[in-house]
Amino acid sequence: MFPRPGDLEEIIARSLCGIGPQARAVMVRIPSDLPRVMVDPPIMERVIANLAANALRYSPSGSPPLVTASARGGRVVLRIIDHGPGVPEADRDRIFAAFQRLGDTGSTIGVGLGLTVARGLTEAMHGTLEPEETPGGGLTMAISVPAASGPAELHPDSPAWLERERTGSALRQTASTAGTPSMARC
Repeated sequence: MFPRPGDLEEIIARSLCGIGPQARAVMVRIPSDLPRVMVDPPIMERVIANLAANALRYSPSGSPPLVTASARGGRVVLRIIDHGPGVPEADRDRIFAAFQRLGDTGSTIGVGLGLTVARGLTEAMHGTLEPEETPGGGLTMAISVPAASGPAELHPDSPAWLERERTGSALRQTASTAGTPSMARC
């Protein structure tokens, strides 16, 4: 792990692009004044990709997952929200156990390690990954990581990096300027 200041919007964009075309359905609502995060950006991308892929898998048609973030007390909390079947409160700790699929036995996707690995990687970055109930039904996965005060590290292939190079200024690719969610774009 090599934690360093990172731009969460950029990390989210790269993680969703890594999922594939189905990630275009994911709605993203990130405030423009969100502080940078102290994470290992490629590792954080994998964590977000895993959680977003799960949210896509369990979200009903017409109700896409939503990714939000907020800052609280030196930390940034990222939430990946779906309105699928959810997980009963009594089973929420079990979803992080290795090889657990919680009734998803008919699916051939995965072996039940994704959430185990996602939580372990998050904790290695001094973060937490916890399930929360989604109002109206579903499941919210909340990732809390340290906020950083240094400059974000942008990936050289990212739209924000290319724009910064083109214009000579750091451009924050805000997913929402007025609180209206946007679709993920790759």
